[in-house]
Amino acid sequence: MNASFGSQVRMPSDGGPLATMGKNEAGSINAVLHTVRFLAIAFPELKDKLSERMQQKAKEVEQKDVVMEQLGARAYLLEQANSRRKM
Repeated sequence: MNASFGSQVRMPSDGGPLATMGKNEAGSINAVLHTVRFLAIAFPELKDKLSERMQQKAKEVEQKDVVMEQLGARAYLLEQANSRRKM
């Protein structure tokens, strides 16, 4: 059984909300962003910063989409893989 699914199935009905994140760097970032969303309820400055970050990320995704449309999905993914290897 998938660990994420298993933890959801075994969650008691009167338990708190459950959020599952990956174990890698992206999962860590998503966990922080998830937490900031809750904190932003009490701290409006966090809400503003989170909104700015989400808008910036949306722009980045749109830019990547343009490049992927130009190259094609396969070439884009190969380019991304090659650039990660160089790091």
